[in-house]
Amino acid sequence: MKRIFTGKMKSRLAAILALGVAVAAGLGYGTANAASPTLQTIRVQYYPGVAFQQTLQVAKDKDFFARANVDVKLINTNSGPEGLAAVISGSLDLASTNIDTFLAAAARGAGVQAVAATTGPYFSVLLQSDLKRNHQGEDWIGVMKDLVGKRLGVTARGAGTETFYRALFSSAGLDPASATYVAIGQGATALSAFQAKRVDSIMAYQPLTERLLASGAVMGIDITNGKGPKEIAGLGATVVYFGMKKNLDSKREAIKSFVKGLNDAADWSKKPANLDDLAAVMKPHIPMNKVDNPEAMLKKMIERGLNATTLTAVSTQDLTRWVLLLDKHANMDLPKEAAFVKPLVW
Repeated sequence: MKRIFTGKMKSRLAAILALGVAVAAGLGYGTANAASPTLQTIRVQYYPGVAFQQTLQVAKDKDFFARANVDVKLINTNSGPEGLAAVISGSLDLASTNIDTFLAAAARGAGVQAVAATTGPYFSVLLQSDLKRNHQGEDWIGVMKDLVGKRLGVTARGAGTETFYRALFSSAGLDPASATYVAIGQGATALSAFQAKRVDSIMAYQPLTERLLASGAVMGIDITNGKGPKEIAGLGATVVYFGMKKNLDSKREAIKSFVKGLNDAADWSKKPANLDDLAAVMKPHIPMNKVDNPEAMLKKMIERGLNATTLTAVSTQDLTRWVLLLDKHANMDLPKEAAFVKPLVW
């Protein structure tokens, strides 16, 4: 099958592949950080301050990795593309990126395989409290009807946040071009943009979701908890841990131990009796500054996102659903044959 990529995508992927060599030196570890000889060591991409890597943090801090006989070094890198470059260069064993970045790299022959899910769908469509609602009570389709002609906040033009809006419009039988997409960044800049009413709606994720709800935003579509069309609600893995196949095969036992540690941490996190302990683990990692009752907000964030953050499995069915979604809504013409998708799961 002919593989078609836009010029922008080719340039982006070429830059990522080239960056792999450049970042290798900056992410290495010296002997001062060497693990105990009894433990296997793997280096995993980490995003400080985000909620979707909650299970990774729990597995690390509650010693689920250690009990599985693996020493996981969390390496802070700034973005999914940078993580991809580090995996290609060999300075990371596992990156954590949105599936679109992973699939695009695979289609370019990067030799990557996914070993586990970082999270399931983790977005929520939030609305300004004074947004005029002519279709209230019509479930998610009514929300999308009310967003026609409105300004929608996305992290960047063409990013996954925009793809989800477009998929929602299309699934509701509406034109994805019937709204204006406004790039407002993420974190504090997105918070300020929404509070200043530069946008009528935002595709938010935790902890931004909880902060905006506490300040008066209205939940429109809780995608994290299965609301919305099946095309989105049933996506499964949305962010994945992946590495280079040749490296994964050489560290097979360590990767198996990593996956076991994740699974054990997810099982522990799902138990209601562990909520207080889970909140204590996450408190140092998720800043809740300048909010009333930050501990209560943190617990709400954890509970609302638990379905997504405790999803650790990735399957060929997940990847196939994403290939179709990206083809339809993000102009990514990825290979659709089973022969492309099947080898991508380790």
